[in-house]
Amino acid sequence: MKRIVPRLVFTVFLCVIAYFTHAQSESYTTRQVTCGLGQPWEIRFGPDGWLWVTEAHRYQLSRVDPSTGSTEMMLDLSSKKNFPNFQHPDSLWPQGGLQGFAFHPDFNTTPYIYISYVYQFDSCATTDTLAGCFFRTKIVRYNYDAATKNFFNETVISNAIPGSNDHNGGRLVIGPPGGGTNYLYYGVGDMGSGHLDNENRPHRGQQPDILEGKVLRFNLIADGDTGPDAWIPNDNPFNASGMQSPVWSVGHRNPQGLVFAPDGTLYETEHGPYSDDEVNIIRRANNYGFPLIVGYTDSNYDGSKAGAGSGIPPIISEFANRTAIQTTHTYSDPIFSLFPASRADVSTIFTNDINNTPPYPNYYLQWPSSAPSGIDYYSSNAIPGWQNSLLIANLKLGVVYRLKLATGGQSVVSDTIPYFRGLGRFRDLAISPDGTKIYVSADSVGTIKGAPGDKVEPLNKGCILEFTFSTTSVGAATDAKRILLYPNPANGLFTLQLPEGVNAADVRVSNMLGALVYSGRVTDNKGIINLRGLPTGIYTVSVAGDHETWHNTLRVK
Repeated sequence: MKRIVPRLVFTVFLCVIAYFTHAQSESYTTRQVTCGLGQPWEIRFGPDGWLWVTEAHRYQLSRVDPSTGSTEMMLDLSSKKNFPNFQHPDSLWPQGGLQGFAFHPDFNTTPYIYISYVYQFDSCATTDTLAGCFFRTKIVRYNYDAATKNFFNETVISNAIPGSNDHNGGRLVIGPPGGGTNYLYYGVGDMGSGHLDNENRPHRGQQPDILEGKVLRFNLIADGDTGPDAWIPNDNPFNASGMQSPVWSVGHRNPQGLVFAPDGTLYETEHGPYSDDEVNIIRRANNYGFPLIVGYTDSNYDGSKAGAGSGIPPIISEFANRTAIQTTHTYSDPIFSLFPASRADVSTIFTNDINNTPPYPNYYLQWPSSAPSGIDYYSSNAIPGWQNSLLIANLKLGVVYRLKLATGGQSVVSDTIPYFRGLGRFRDLAISPDGTKIYVSADSVGTIKGAPGDKVEPLNKGCILEFTFSTTSVGAATDAKRILLYPNPANGLFTLQLPEGVNAADVRVSNMLGALVYSGRVTDNKGIINLRGLPTGIYTVSVAGDHETWHNTLRVK
C-alpha cells in the first residue's frame, strides 16, 4: 500500500548577491517542498512532472509533488536486504543503502526503472591486514504499470558489485542523450580504503579486474550472451577472452555524481582525501589516477599519501606515477579541482592524520575539500548566464557550486560560485523543466563545516528544498580569456588559473585602498597563492602576461 503524506510547506525569501565582479547577482526564493525523508539520496524529475527520490535509509522509492509537497511511496525494498533497518549513524550500515536510480529514456513506451541498492552484509574484519565491513551491491531493473502505479518483476543486472560501510559511490545515469545506443553507467567507490575502519583495506582502483574505484557500463536490455554477460556490452574496453567486464574507467576514489550533457559528455564528481575533490569527464578506458595521483598532476601529494592507512600506497612523485600509468592507459586529469592544496598543507594534514594528532576537534571539517556529491548540467537560458554550467551539490560545506563551462564543455571558465550556503548538507539536485527552479535534497544525518574546532548541525535535514530564481543581472567577462580564482571566497589560500594558452604571468594582489598585499609569479598555467594573515575583505587580483593584463575580485573570509 502506498502512503500519501501532506507536508507542511512554507516559503522563506532570500536574496543572494554574488561577490564576484564577473559573476551573476541572482535573486531567488527558498521553499521547503517536503521534509522528514529517510536520507534522500537521489532526486530527478519523472515523466509525470513529480520529483522522484530514493530514501536511502528507508529503502523506499518515493515521489513528491513539487507544488504541494505531498509524498507517495512507490516501491519498498526494505525486505530485500539481510541487515537491520537504519537505527543510528553509528549502527552497522552501508554508506548509502538505496542509492541511484534512472528511468528508461523511453519510459512512456518502455516503462523500466533501474535502481541500485546494497543488499547483503557479509562480515566485518579487524585483522592487521584486513579491516572494515563487507557488503554487496546490486543493480536491478523493474517493470512499471502506470495504471496501478506498481513496480514488479525485479530483474538483476549485476549482484556482484562490492559494498562497504564507506565510499560506495552509488550514482547511476543513462546516456548518451539525443540518439544512438543508451547504456547504464554506475560509479563504484573505493570502499573507504585507507581511512577510518577501512584503513587497512587495500585500494583496488588501479586494478581493472576488480570493480572497486571504477565507473561501470551496462546494457539497458540484455543482449544474446548468457548469464551476467548478457548485461555487459560486448564492446566494453576491459572485456577479455571468455570473460566480460562492466568496467568503463579506472582510478577513482568515491564517485558520487554522474550526469550527461546534451552532447553526450559524461561528467563526474568524486571526493578527494584531504583536498583536491575532482570534476572529471569520463571517457572510455581512461585512468583517473587515484590513489597514485590526487586532483591535478601538480606534485602537491608528493611525499604523502591519499590516506593514513596501510591500504593506500605512498606517493613519491605524481608525475612519475602519471608516466607509469600512461604505459598501459590513457591518463586523464580532472577538468576542475575543489580545491588544490599546497604541498606543505597536504603534508601537514597527512602527518596529523597518520600520527592521530589533530590540532583541534573536528579537524577534518577544515581540510580544503567540499565533498561533492550529485551533479547536474544546466542547459536552459532561463537564468541569464547559466546556460552550459555544471551545478554540484556539496556535503561538507553545505553549498551548491556552479561552474561555467567553455564552449564545447571540455574545460571550466568560471570561478566556483557558491549558492544556498548553510541551508543543508546537500546530497543531490534536480532542475525544473523550465530551468527556473533548482531542487536540492538534504541529508538526514551529518554535520557541516563550522569555525575551527566546531561542527554545525545543518538546517533542513531530510528535506527537499526548492530555489526559484527571479531577476538576474549579468556582468561582463564570461569568456575563456580571463583568470580563474578558486575557491572564492577563500580562507587565504586559493588557486589562480591563467587563461587558456597563457603559461606564465606576474601576479599582484591589492586591497580595496589600492595597497599592494602580494606579488609573485605563476607558471605552468596555474599556481597556489597564499594570502593567509590578511584581514577579511575584498581584494583585487591583477595578472600581467606578455601582451595582456587581467583582473578579478577575490573575497577573503
